[in-house]
Amino acid sequence: MVTGLSMPTSSQERETLVVMLIPARTDTRYFHDYIYGKAEIRFVKGRLKFGDGKSPAPFPSMVVIFREEKENGVKEKR
Repeated sequence: MVTGLSMPTSSQERETLVVMLIPARTDTRYFHDYIYGKAEIRFVKGRLKFGDGKSPAPFPSMVVIFREEKENGVKEKR
């Protein structure tokens, strides 16, 4: 489970680009409550391996992208 995951709350935070590399746990409540339908999702093919690590991560990964919003609430594409 991902800990410390929280969504931007103030208007200033909502105007920021947020990119997260997290475990691809699509069967969890946090995924459906905070990510699915609210962010761009890119699944990473294969398992990540960092540095000189001997084995890859025991889980799949995804990149989650929250983009800047305009005043009318429409997400701005860059």
